Amino acid sequence: KVIDLIKKKGAVCILNKRRGKELINPLMKSAEKQGCVLSLQVANYLVSVVGDDYNTLINEVNKLCNSVPGGEITKEHIDEIAIKTDEAKIYDLTKFLLAKNFDKAYGVLSVLVKQKTEPELILGTIIGAYVDMYRAKVSVACGKPAEELSEAYSYGKTAFRLSNGARDSSRMDLGTLRKCLDELSKADMKLKSARDNPTVILEQLMVRLFLVSGGERV
Repeated sequence: KVIDLIKKKGAVCILNKRRGKELINPLMKSAEKQGCVLSLQVANYLVSVVGDDYNTLINEVNKLCNSVPGGEITKEHIDEIAIKTDEAKIYDLTKFLLAKNFDKAYGVLSVLVKQKTEPELILGTIIGAYVDMYRAKVSVACGKPAEELSEAYSYGKTAFRLSNGARDSSRMDLGTLRKCLDELSKADMKLKSARDNPTVILEQLMVRLFLVSGGERV
């Protein structure tokens, strides 16, 4: 009887996760209703660092509007207030290393360790960022836009990583990037061998990347 009732009265509804404009537009409207300005570019940045869970994003928008009443929400506000995903935090770590700000980079690593973030995720994300930079650097050196590599390496919707890689590697030469990749490869082998403390491996890696990027001998 229940099945017959469902067949007669029921309906099928597919509730896919919001993507693109379906996700971004409500965030911008929510901020507007609260008297704040959230631009398209900043809204996309919010999604990139917080994740694509709608409820989480709305909560972060509410928190930002309470902190910036009647003003425009900026990337700096998001960096200061929003709760970032582990991956976004790791990208911050890489950014601080490239900026030669070891204290902030180590601070981010300490937070990740305290939150018990998987060492493999931390190292894998760092490796990905440096690989993106190397690919973009080689492409630009050949006189081609970094984005042209998107199809060759199946970046798809994450093609922006190549643009970021081109930007982040602008002050580094290919030789330095190769040395960084060597250090990352060594750390990866150490981590997979499970002989040493993972946190120590990551800390040593950070020091070596910092020294290599600064032109120091290791």
